[in-house]
Amino acid sequence: MTFGNSGSEAVEIAMKHALLETGGQTFLTLDGAFHGKTLGALQLTSNKALRRPFALRGFRVRRVRPNDMQHLEATFTSVRRPAGFFFEPIQGEGGVRPVGREFLGRIAELCAEHRIPLIADEYQTGLGRTGSFLASHAFGVRPDYIILSKALGGGIAKISAVLIDRRRYRAEFDLLHSSTFASDGFSCGVGLKFLEMLEDAFATFARSFNRELMWRSGWGVSLYRWDNSRRSLRGTGEALRRGG
Repeated sequence: MTFGNSGSEAVEIAMKHALLETGGQTFLTLDGAFHGKTLGALQLTSNKALRRPFALRGFRVRRVRPNDMQHLEATFTSVRRPAGFFFEPIQGEGGVRPVGREFLGRIAELCAEHRIPLIADEYQTGLGRTGSFLASHAFGVRPDYIILSKALGGGIAKISAVLIDRRRYRAEFDLLHSSTFASDGFSCGVGLKFLEMLEDAFATFARSFNRELMWRSGWGVSLYRWDNSRRSLRGTGEALRRGG
């Protein structure tokens, strides 16, 4: 595990380790993705208005259309030296859109075939916020890297963490990466207390929230906009959104 101070910093950590581990040159991610606004993480973020002023020439990123199996297969075929695949189980800034279970499973298979890490950015979906400890586990995949932030700090501490499968972790990374204020006592203490509270209560609440919110709130399973076009709820747990 490597600590950081924000979700975006954690993405940078994951990128650095993936490059070190694989020797790859190209990252893969999904259209609609948001992975942060620091320079490296911004290259993975889909929003062109945010990315274009800071685009890095020569930095290679290939974007896959979510739930488009044919485009996924073609992209993997065309990339010569992939370094890793970043994904959000439920795209937050992309509209609270879950990635299809079958599609995500195929991503995991392709990553294993190409011997590159499957990297779950659970900055918004992890730590019980969608009804399970990690949304990716509920979707049936086990990532090689897991990025956690936001809820880990309990709303008061600046903390993030990257969990890396010990079979992949490179020991020299301990010297190759450092962060002055990462893993400070206060933030780690808050994070530990949050995990204790999550184990005791929050996960149970999130599961019941996912199952019962629509009925108890009176929203129902679908909504209508002012123009009478049919709309629906999407997401899970606390990551619910009204929209199409």
